[in-house]
Amino acid sequence: MHILHLSTALTWRGGEQQIAYLYQGLRKLGIQQTILCPSKSALQSYCNKYSYHNAHIPKTSSLSWDYAKKIKELVKKLGITVIHIHDSHAHSNAVLAATFMGVKVPMVLHRRVDFAVSNNLFSRYKYNHPSIKRIISVSKAIENILAPSIKEHNKLRIIHSGVDTSKEAHADSRLRKLLGLPANALLIGNVAALADHKDPYTFLKVAEALKDQPQYYFVWIGGGEMEAEVKAEIVKKGLEKRVFLSGFRSDVRDILPELWIFLMTSKTEGLGTSILDAYLAQVPVIATAAGGIPELVEHGHTGLLAPVGDADTLAMHILHLSLDREYTQNLVTAAKQKALAFDYHIMAGKVLEVYMEVMR
Repeated sequence: MHILHLSTALTWRGGEQQIAYLYQGLRKLGIQQTILCPSKSALQSYCNKYSYHNAHIPKTSSLSWDYAKKIKELVKKLGITVIHIHDSHAHSNAVLAATFMGVKVPMVLHRRVDFAVSNNLFSRYKYNHPSIKRIISVSKAIENILAPSIKEHNKLRIIHSGVDTSKEAHADSRLRKLLGLPANALLIGNVAALADHKDPYTFLKVAEALKDQPQYYFVWIGGGEMEAEVKAEIVKKGLEKRVFLSGFRSDVRDILPELWIFLMTSKTEGLGTSILDAYLAQVPVIATAAGGIPELVEHGHTGLLAPVGDADTLAMHILHLSLDREYTQNLVTAAKQKALAFDYHIMAGKVLEVYMEVMR
């Protein structure tokens, strides 16, 4: 068995972390793998750093004849037995290789986003292409959205994303020092890209709703295309001394324990594995009920949920946890136990079972 993973992303977000976890898990199971990714991408740098077998090609457009030819070349050269597709552009190019270049290897598609398949001819074609033997959704929510566009529902599988449950988080004060906050500040934070579907505006509305509570400070950990406009909104609301943007951080696991509450305000979310990292760091979680989040956050048991965009309810949940520390501790204890079931080794084992299905 030799798996060819396809990725076209240049930056590093949750999907790229999941590819890395999957590669690690499968490698421990003795599975040979190669990752095809864009030259000078974050994933290529990661592969080189950790000696993951990889090939690369300059990224041009979403539909690339050169990328498709590279797939064909690697299939022949390496004896690839399964192609694992990890994003939409990779999906398009894999179907191009299968349709016009005679690539006959069975393909597995991974779906991590919770929005509907486009209703155009090519999208319908590529999702139902006969080379796509299985489609893995990372949550039941995604499968429900995807299913109406898929003709053969027996191809659908649900495998939740995984995290590394083996590493202990060690709290220090580096984040507070960076932000210039006192050691006793109650820090409420999110770890996410500054992108529209993560809804930083609702995050700011929660901070605004609690502006009369001087003990609360808010931090958004992560960069993105909305950084300038979010900064402008912070100034507009007069929250410069209460809300901070840390930018992208590579030490999230170490700074998560500094948070008093993890607050996820997404409009859409495939699953939300940052929640699992917060669980492992023993930080209580408050989140919107977007996409696959309710599959991680059991309201009143492992965390608290609110409707998407409901800043007032999110703020009330924060006040609730402030007043009832015993209840908060019970949430944290149950949440950490739940997170252990999402270890990336478990995820890799389930993906291996899918590979074996399509090779029969």
